[in-house]
Amino acid sequence: MKTRLISLLLAFSMALTFLPVGAVSAFAAETGSNELDLTSNAKVEIKETATYDLLPSENAQGHLVIDAPNCTVTLRIMGNINIAQNQNNFIVVNQGTLVLEGSDYLLGYSNAISTTHPLITVSSGAKAVINDGQFNSNSSIVFNCGTVEINGSGRYTTSTSHVIDTRSNSVLTINDGYFHSDSSSVIYGDHSQEIEINDGTFINEALRSPTINLNHDKQVSIHGGTIQNLVGGRALDTGDNTTIEEQNGKKILLEGKQGTYVTIAVVSGATFNFKSGTVKSQNSAAIRSAANATVDITGGTISNSLYGVKVQSNPKSVFIGKDVHFENNTNDICMEKDQLITIADDYEDEATVLVMDSDLQLPRPITTTGNADSQKKLKLHSNNADTVAVFHDNGDGTGYQELVERTGYFVNVVSGTASIDGGTTALSPTTQVPDGTPVSLSAAPAQDGMEFEQWVVSPASALTDPDFDLTASETSFHMPAQDITLTAQYRPSIPTIDDA
Repeated sequence: MKTRLISLLLAFSMALTFLPVGAVSAFAAETGSNELDLTSNAKVEIKETATYDLLPSENAQGHLVIDAPNCTVTLRIMGNINIAQNQNNFIVVNQGTLVLEGSDYLLGYSNAISTTHPLITVSSGAKAVINDGQFNSNSSIVFNCGTVEINGSGRYTTSTSHVIDTRSNSVLTINDGYFHSDSSSVIYGDHSQEIEINDGTFINEALRSPTINLNHDKQVSIHGGTIQNLVGGRALDTGDNTTIEEQNGKKILLEGKQGTYVTIAVVSGATFNFKSGTVKSQNSAAIRSAANATVDITGGTISNSLYGVKVQSNPKSVFIGKDVHFENNTNDICMEKDQLITIADDYEDEATVLVMDSDLQLPRPITTTGNADSQKKLKLHSNNADTVAVFHDNGDGTGYQELVERTGYFVNVVSGTASIDGGTTALSPTTQVPDGTPVSLSAAPAQDGMEFEQWVVSPASALTDPDFDLTASETSFHMPAQDITLTAQYRPSIPTIDDA
């Protein structure tokens, strides 16, 4: 009897050994077992809804294939998995939905092997949701032809390839995580249907590869995150229709360091909308236009760049809105030959302008034609030597800003008037006054109950003329060798008291 029982157990064990891999998975689900050990060199197929624990392994050589249409397969990484040898993609989702729970464990290829196989491949029509985990590869972490969603604070690093390669008609959503590539783009898109980045950190150390490199991806939205290139400078090549706008309290920073490539390159024919966030370019342009592109910059901060916005090969296509702020740039706006820039009528900030015409001919228009009152009040400062930006009146209620030769400096008076020639020639804010010229100054009459107090000079160090009396409503000074603004300041008048 004992001999017969042993024989039966042995036969059952041998039958399990020779079951096909799909049957092994089914058997595991039926018996309640949910552990998968991928140490052996074998393919494991999963064809139905199930949850499995991937056991730790220092020498994993197997791989997983999910063919589960209309099903959800959950894989939980239970410990570090080191893939020592692999001639196949480690996880392939052909059909159905994969939910990969990475926790804090590491899944990656051994440093001793070189492979062109991605860790996770998602086929067209399939979906993968990746939550947390640490992933390391000398190939792509994710190759996406379907739909991929990445959540949590996972880390995704690769040494020789893209972290995420997302292809034609695919959908990619990244809600958080840390993504790093030593030698290539972090995200490479090729005609994807949709890419949405809501948060995360994206770091690239490749000299000639943008951190996010989009090749005519149809719809791209960036709502939060830090995107940096630490070597080459390029952080983003845009898709066909790209919008950058901070949402849900998340901040956006795109920054190019060290290298001489622009931080954001708008590709030819694309539409680019920059609504909020911060862009920096240490040695080049923060945002650069291209042929046949539409570039709308309606908000955000452009700072610490050699060139803030560079208008190139696309005249009249770049728009600067009223909420755009330039800060600490060598040149806020840069235009190549024959280029113009459009600035909103209600723009009130100041901006420096550099024209890169090899044979600069003056006068040289720098803005498109707009409302005369709005164009007249624009505070544009030329960075071209011996030139100045002034308003050109078309005489029909319209005008534009242009560069002309500098022959003097500007006096801007708030609540008052300035004149030369002994008070006979009134000065407008666009009249150039040679330095040393005597200028007469007169404050506007005070309103009822008020009296003139003093003149406020900006910049404060501009006037050192000893004849200038800042407490006199009628005074004069000699024009300094710089533009100045003088503002009449008033105070409540002292009431007259009747002695009776």
